Amino acid sequence: MLECRNCGGGLRYDIGSQKLVCDHCGSTFGTDESWKERVAVQAGPLTAGEDSDSAPEQDGYHVMLFTCPQCGGEITSYQNEATEFCSYCGASVTLAGRLVKEKQPEYIVPFSVTRENCIDAYRAHLKSLPFVPADLKKEETEQKFCGIYMPFWLYTVHQAGPLTLEGSRADGDYMEYCTLSAEIDTTYDRICYDASSAFEDTLAEAVAPFDFADAKDFNPAYLCGFYADRADVEAAVYQDKALGEAAEQTFQTLKGADPQYAEMKIGESEKRKIPGTVTGVKSALLPVWFMTWRTADRVSYSVVNGTTKKVTADVPVDKKKYLLASLVAGLAVAALLYFLLPVIIPEQSVRIAYVIAILGLWIYQSNFRARAKREGHDEDAGFTGAGAEFHEKKSFPVVKVAGILLLVFLVVAYISMEAGSGNDMTSLTISLFAHVDLVLYVVALLLHILMQKVLMEDYGRVRDRLMLRDTLPMIPAAILSVILLVMHPAQDYYYYAMTIVIGICLLNMLLGMIGQYNDLATRPLPVFHNRKRGDGNA
Repeated sequence: MLECRNCGGGLRYDIGSQKLVCDHCGSTFGTDESWKERVAVQAGPLTAGEDSDSAPEQDGYHVMLFTCPQCGGEITSYQNEATEFCSYCGASVTLAGRLVKEKQPEYIVPFSVTRENCIDAYRAHLKSLPFVPADLKKEETEQKFCGIYMPFWLYTVHQAGPLTLEGSRADGDYMEYCTLSAEIDTTYDRICYDASSAFEDTLAEAVAPFDFADAKDFNPAYLCGFYADRADVEAAVYQDKALGEAAEQTFQTLKGADPQYAEMKIGESEKRKIPGTVTGVKSALLPVWFMTWRTADRVSYSVVNGTTKKVTADVPVDKKKYLLASLVAGLAVAALLYFLLPVIIPEQSVRIAYVIAILGLWIYQSNFRARAKREGHDEDAGFTGAGAEFHEKKSFPVVKVAGILLLVFLVVAYISMEAGSGNDMTSLTISLFAHVDLVLYVVALLLHILMQKVLMEDYGRVRDRLMLRDTLPMIPAAILSVILLVMHPAQDYYYYAMTIVIGICLLNMLLGMIGQYNDLATRPLPVFHNRKRGDGNA
């Protein structure tokens, strides 16, 4: 750690004054070049028990590396003592520390947002959200915000040469093809992507962009009193994404320069025609306030940009608050249906209940698929490496298309039989509108089968048995409803009983949906053992 010249106490960087402060004697110092010289002296040859971690002798500096014994998460610090909880898994543990030599990055953007500003921005963000758990608003939770410098790669992309793009644009009620030609010569600097596999790409993108107005050549003085994550993602992982982002910015600029191309759209293949080359890659440490809230075997992260106060947070819903609001809304809907039931025949009530249930299943399946993608790190190139950019070509869905065609054939055949003649288009149209509720029911059955198939595919990735409990009861309910509609009994109570059964299955699924939403809004406990995935040179 950097020591006070007057008393030898540890120094910390004060965001408000932008000076180094000694809490022991009250002395203040500027962040000048003399600190670099002092660190250069500290970064001598390693002694026994120290770890070089492949950092070269030049441009290196000593820091304490703290490792969580539970999840393997790593942070570095100039302090000899770490926090009493892990920033990544939220465990209340004593982090094990050892001295290592790190290769210094080329740039650092100091914190300009204080802890108080961070907490104010966090509180304002929570106020805009419904059903927030009370624990997330507690002062002891807010005080867990930890200032961490995250490693980033900064890419410079140069584009030059002739360009011809073919696309389409709306012209009134028509879509016309158009060609955009231009000569470009432009450079994009500081296109940034995080270089830590522990810091998910979605979090980095959510709090971006960072303000580089106060960017400095790396000076370890700014690290005093803060922590830093380690770079373990190679720069090559994000080069294609950097080129794609530069291409998108160029295309948007060209569209904005000429009103006739303002509505132009192009495909990904055309966008790749925009010439571009990565001409430079720099490493930097960028500031974020990071907070972990742990409940049972899940964690949620709240991140505040240390330069702009932009907030992103994993916020689950409070089940009690949600159920109370749902009860009030349910009573209102029940009262409305009570007055509408006289105009709904019993047979239609089964179909309406089932269609509503399918809408609920669609929401459930969408959340579960999003959860499977997140927990599988499908969109986190920093975690999976360059392989995250590879998308397997899907085969033509023969079974799905054949099923849809069969369904259409059966529906048309049924309507034709009802109309009395398959060649009488007027009768066919009249019969179609007369049995639209049945057609919707058959479509809902098909959707049920397809969504349940997708759910089971995702279940292979996220082994959550609660999904089976939430969705499988709807299958026998659907089978019973089909049998009931085919048998067509005269007694109304059969239909009302079936409506109640479907309603119970829907309620069971909605209750499970709350848990699935909370699982989507949070994350499984991380595991970073053997974490290293890159060259560690950020």
